[in-house]
Amino acid sequence: MMGVTNHHHASVFLLLAIADVPVAMNLAVEPQIKTQPSNINLQSGETAEFQCHVQDLGDRHIVWRRGYDVLATERMVLSPDPRISVAGDSNIFSLSIRQINQQDKGEYVCQISTTSGSSNLISVQHVLDILVPAKVENGPETAYLTLKEGEDALLECKVSGNPAPSVHWTRKDSKSVLHGTPCAGGSCVHITNVQRQDAGMYMCTANNEVGSPHSATIVLTVQYPPQIKATEQQGQNFGQGLLRLECNIDGEPKPSVTWFSNSRKLNTSPAIKIQESGNKHTLLLRDSSPSTFGNYSCVAKNILGESRAFIEVHGRPSTAIFSTKDCKLMGSEYLLVWEVISESRILEYRLLYRNIKKDNSKYEGEDWTNVIIPGSEIQNNNQKMSWRLEKLKRDSEYECIVQSRNQYGWSGPSRMFTFNTAANVVKDAETQGLSWSLEGRSGGSANNQVVYFWTLLYPCCTLLHLLYTFVPR
Repeated sequence: MMGVTNHHHASVFLLLAIADVPVAMNLAVEPQIKTQPSNINLQSGETAEFQCHVQDLGDRHIVWRRGYDVLATERMVLSPDPRISVAGDSNIFSLSIRQINQQDKGEYVCQISTTSGSSNLISVQHVLDILVPAKVENGPETAYLTLKEGEDALLECKVSGNPAPSVHWTRKDSKSVLHGTPCAGGSCVHITNVQRQDAGMYMCTANNEVGSPHSATIVLTVQYPPQIKATEQQGQNFGQGLLRLECNIDGEPKPSVTWFSNSRKLNTSPAIKIQESGNKHTLLLRDSSPSTFGNYSCVAKNILGESRAFIEVHGRPSTAIFSTKDCKLMGSEYLLVWEVISESRILEYRLLYRNIKKDNSKYEGEDWTNVIIPGSEIQNNNQKMSWRLEKLKRDSEYECIVQSRNQYGWSGPSRMFTFNTAANVVKDAETQGLSWSLEGRSGGSANNQVVYFWTLLYPCCTLLHLLYTFVPR
């Protein structure tokens, strides 16, 4: 048999040879296998052990096989695999395989012949399944996906493992849970019409309770044209400090930014400083004087487009802001208070106000009243002004706006400010401090005591009048 080169044929021949060995048997007692079939689930690298408990084996032999391959008898390993070993006594026998792997999964049989010949066999079968930890098979643990705004995104997570892993999706930056759908080899997340807020890191995690969960990350980048939000000029008195112009610029890929004064491109110089911090782009004008007045613009470009925002540098006052905490009703009058920033003295204010009424969900107003108010003679960057409106209608709603003018011109109008006047109230006696109650005889206010005195005096006067009228004199 050792000269047979075909291992399959050698195993079958050896199995038949063992079954046909003439031995002295007690044919009155047939052997029985007491071990029950089993399913064994182990991870790669562990040791698998199969049991075979036999009663009344006698002089018979047991054979361990896998399919048609004979691995061992009860005491002898026939397979060339060095990981296989056998052990046992007269009743209980075992087959062990060390360092198991995926190729070892399958059916393992303990088999005994009951009579002479190979057709009468008893056996027990054990099934070995190799558990494999979950793994994301996307390749690198971090993958990158770049799309344009408005396109559809497909995030794929291909997984492996035994048993089949479950997959769940999370977004790292918001820690929100996403709902994936089954797709070829794993789970997918579909995002239709992607927007810039969809950009971020998406993580898929596979878990089958074998070992630790395994994760991979997909970084989604959404490209879109530049967008600019410009801020108003900020600075000190002209000629007394820097003038700061700012543009907040967003875009993907990151835009390049250029500053212009009218149509002239600006570069860093002793008079100009250009700064960048994140999305904030700043132009600093060191000579903040009327000579710097004009239109400035920041231009942002990327592969998807171009955007431009304009900032006017001027000396006009800022838009006035009403100070709601200082504005107040004073009887039939109302005190308005507002604040304005001006680099030069305010020459005058224009205040417009009118009475409005609401009818069928529509506001209808009277004609505007225009009031010109002289400015203060005192120069102060942050200037505060108040004005009292008189002869207002009671139980009415008013709205007003204000503008400011300095030597460089008028500011824009303020936001509309509204207020209400008091309603007409008719007071009863009690609310005017009088009380017709008889309570408080031993105390109370002077008014109460006077009322109480006249309440007692009135019947006495009536009685005296009757006596005077009807008693004969």
